[in-house]
Amino acid sequence: MFRPRHLDLGRPVDEPLDADEARELRGHLSFLKKWKASLRLSLNAQEDRAVNGEHPITERGPAKHLLAKVDRAAIEKALARDPLSVNPAERARFLAGVVRIDPDPELLLRYLDALAAGGERREAAAALPETVARLDFRAMGPRGVAQILDVLRRLFEGADRVQALFGLITNDSFRGSLGDALPSIDKELASAFGPLVAAHRAVFEGSRGDEDADDKAVAEGIEKILAAPEAVLRSYAEPVRARLAALAIELGSESKEAIKRLMHGLPLKDPAYVELRRLRVEQLLREGAVDDARGLVNQVAGEAPWAATLKGALNGKVVGRVVVGGPITAGSRVMKALWLDKPGLVYARTAQPADAGTLAFEAKVQAECTLPMIAPIIAHGMASDGMAFVAIAPIGPAFTGPADRWPLEGRLHAALEGVRLASSLAERGLVLPDLQFSRFLSSGGRFTLADFSGVSREEPGRATVTMAPHATAFAAAMLAGAEVPRALGRRLRTPAPMVLLMRALSDALVDV
Repeated sequence: MFRPRHLDLGRPVDEPLDADEARELRGHLSFLKKWKASLRLSLNAQEDRAVNGEHPITERGPAKHLLAKVDRAAIEKALARDPLSVNPAERARFLAGVVRIDPDPELLLRYLDALAAGGERREAAAALPETVARLDFRAMGPRGVAQILDVLRRLFEGADRVQALFGLITNDSFRGSLGDALPSIDKELASAFGPLVAAHRAVFEGSRGDEDADDKAVAEGIEKILAAPEAVLRSYAEPVRARLAALAIELGSESKEAIKRLMHGLPLKDPAYVELRRLRVEQLLREGAVDDARGLVNQVAGEAPWAATLKGALNGKVVGRVVVGGPITAGSRVMKALWLDKPGLVYARTAQPADAGTLAFEAKVQAECTLPMIAPIIAHGMASDGMAFVAIAPIGPAFTGPADRWPLEGRLHAALEGVRLASSLAERGLVLPDLQFSRFLSSGGRFTLADFSGVSREEPGRATVTMAPHATAFAAAMLAGAEVPRALGRRLRTPAPMVLLMRALSDALVDV
């Protein structure tokens, strides 16, 4: 963003100027051409042709001789004459060029004072880095640095203040002097510049403190940086833009458009920038900006597995804090979903506004039921359109029943486990209308109840009677096609108290 100072007149006079030095000298000559009447310089024929752009200077000796004529006496006399004595804007433009030629802190203060009196402030903020490139601020001490900060505070606001300060910080001597001055400056200056200095250190130098107070200062400073016009944000080098965007995301900045501008154009194939986009997608999802997240995911879907996974999930319908896809298996009321609060794949159930109260009750019952075979509820709530949702922990895929290869022992264990679950629910006064496999998830050879739709509360004794047929049907489905002992077969054909069914299943396990 900032152009360094190149012209070195301290080198041997017979040494030719290099390309960068010649380019910088042309800028000084252009300044002299504009202001030679005010400076009333005594130029020889060769110098006059150089100032008018007719004959370039290529050697260090003539360049040094010409620029030495812009001495303090010539400067003071020019400032005392019209138009510079009466026109603050012209005086500021003049002093900006002078400071580039004569890098002196006193002249800088006069330049800033001229700006405060009516110069072109935005133009000055942009030009300040080049203006101060060779100034040595160490001789000014903390008081002098504080004086400069006070002028900046009075002169610049918002993005212009940020740009002006960062322009000064590009000067190594100012940056070092600033660190010494900050602890002693007054509260008003510390409030205006402390957060910007902390943010500059974090963004441009990659250095952050460990204290929460430092994070707060960095966050405040970053918001000030992000308020800059798009052209300023886009002018930062790629690594700086990426680091600024990453910090803005980490610290919860709400400057969405600024973050978008910073990230625009960052290479898609760079792993660091792909990871930055993942962080941004997660932030957008937490904010509920699903359309923006979808667009960013589509950009990198071919570069990262996480993006390819999210691309499909984001095609669903947004219901409150979940994006809902299709059912986990045919006939299931449990659906694949993406949870926005902690972006990740989960399961979900939803309900129309008329049934929102019912779903809320079912979610509450499931959340309060802490049995090991119950899938945890991780979120539930209502969308702005009145639809309700429940987010369920994704503990394994849908349970579709025992595979043909399941041995009898495994089927008996699974049947006994399901009946025990039904009995435990009944003991808590909970009744489900059925125990179909579509209500369950499967994980590591175990199954987990995920769907509490239709749950009701009854007195435990009555609940035990109500749940017995469901438990029997579950066990019969689990053992369908298997050769089981005659006693167990009778229990499976005729619903009986769950305690007797559990005994028959346990006896069968002993005989296997």
